[in-house]
Amino acid sequence: LAVANYPVCAPSRTMLLTGRLLPHWYEARTVEALSGKTLPHYFRESGYSTYSAGKVFDGLLGGSWTAALPFDERRTKCRDARSERRNEPVCAPVVGTVDEHSSKWLSQRLRSHKTGPFLAALGLRRPHTPWEYAQRHYEEKPLPPSPNFPHDAPRVSWSDNFGRVAKRRGNKGKCPTPHTVLAPRLARRFRAAYAAACTTADAYLGRVLDAAERPNLIVAVTADHGMHLGDHGIWSKQTLFDYSLRVPLILKGPGVPRRTVVETPVETARLFATLTALAGLKTPPGIEPQLPPFGPHQPARSVYTRLCRDFESDRYATCRHDRNAWPRVVECAASERVWGRTLRTRRHRYTEYTTSDGRFVSAQLYAYAGSDLDAAASGERRNLAVGADLAVWRARLRRAFNASSDARRRLAARPAACDKGREGPLLISVLFFERQSYVDGALRNLLAFTRPTTSIVVHLAADSDALLRNA
Repeated sequence: LAVANYPVCAPSRTMLLTGRLLPHWYEARTVEALSGKTLPHYFRESGYSTYSAGKVFDGLLGGSWTAALPFDERRTKCRDARSERRNEPVCAPVVGTVDEHSSKWLSQRLRSHKTGPFLAALGLRRPHTPWEYAQRHYEEKPLPPSPNFPHDAPRVSWSDNFGRVAKRRGNKGKCPTPHTVLAPRLARRFRAAYAAACTTADAYLGRVLDAAERPNLIVAVTADHGMHLGDHGIWSKQTLFDYSLRVPLILKGPGVPRRTVVETPVETARLFATLTALAGLKTPPGIEPQLPPFGPHQPARSVYTRLCRDFESDRYATCRHDRNAWPRVVECAASERVWGRTLRTRRHRYTEYTTSDGRFVSAQLYAYAGSDLDAAASGERRNLAVGADLAVWRARLRRAFNASSDARRRLAARPAACDKGREGPLLISVLFFERQSYVDGALRNLLAFTRPTTSIVVHLAADSDALLRNA
């Protein structure tokens, strides 16, 4: 049961690729302190060749690459080039997406690498909007099981990315709000296009895995965040619900226990320590511990923060002129921040919103009957925090996040000299998807690629669980 540490691309990737929970990721001193301490830096200093293609980092930090194909966020195959800039959800079907070039480049690079260990990172741009897909992958999808915003959820927990687009595309001229839903026809089309974009992206993953095949290969497949596709009436990331935070996290390779499904929550920031250990390298100090079953089982933490002025309709809701989309939900100065912190256990999620000065805004407490996203559809309909004594949960949240504060104070400490250890694997590949529900194709690729003697561990709790359990 894997969760991202932050429900937005750049901070989530920064935490994943530095192995740290960074609530204050936006501060220049934090970024400066982490410069040169990323996963590719560490492997390159350890004697690995490092290759990158596509969207791996996202602006805050950079890697240390032997060779790289830079990511161009303006690049799109949509007929209307403005689709990328406007966050347009759907574009016309295409023969090849923007990931075609990056996957082809990395595949060629892997085939040409003959000696020595290397790390390769493929960042799949899609299914980030606009959703490019091959027409053969387009299939109708049902409406979400939780189609409207829960009545007892605080409005500060709502988000909207596609309101302006929905209004322009025939949603009866209306913007999404916490009290409305998209027209069913439009919602089905958006969900089908997203699924088709995931299936199309999976073909590029398969291309790279074919080129990467080695006897001692380690593969990691994960994502930077989830996505609401009308779930709880939201079309966005940028929330602290399960839909926005749950991600696939799959490992295979030497040293990984076979057919192990970890059903306790884990953070993607713990992947750094896990990969260094599997490679036989000394884990650098100050980073999060290894994933289970190698490291401890503990609740997973996520955080989301914005300036107070961004929580109102001026920017946060894309329908800027619809003042009903975002009534004032937080009373604070424009220069202050609203902080959302959440703790996910196997059966519960506790989320708390406060202002910069620690003033309590609202809380959410949900109980889950299962580990897939359907459990979120029902479990997040009832906010158990309403009228409850939350002292135990608030104390538990503080303890969990105090650990990240201690690590932040240690950022300036110089890491120990790199221990190259034994010769590591020839390849570690980090591949990004956005939504857990459509990872079936990636799993099939991994299983088809795996030799009978190769081990697999899957940090996944979604619709795909049955596929792994039966494999």
